[in-house]
Amino acid sequence: MVAEDAHCLDLSTCEVLAFVGRRLGADAVGLVGTAREAELDDNPLAGAGLAELRLGPLDPAAAAVLLDAHAVLDPVVRQRVLTEAAGNPLALVELPVTAAQQGSGGTWVGGFR
Repeated sequence: MVAEDAHCLDLSTCEVLAFVGRRLGADAVGLVGTAREAELDDNPLAGAGLAELRLGPLDPAAAAVLLDAHAVLDPVVRQRVLTEAAGNPLALVELPVTAAQQGSGGTWVGGFR
């Protein structure tokens, strides 16, 4: 079972997922949830005692690979996106799209893959 953006779920749903997650044990069922840590303060999943894998930002090399796989950018714009995204994968994918939609005064080179 996958619960993406668990920090956005209602309290009852989080309580049920925490209950189920604690009882899975060795069963051949998995529960994977994603959440922004800063938004989990009062969420029952945060205190359920479930195994956690905390993901940090991508390292600079991985961030550059991800960005280059999604957009062909002018070198100055590319560096700005890498700096502003600070290793956040969603930002690396979405910032070029947003900039292109708002117009960029000819700083974009090529296009999107």
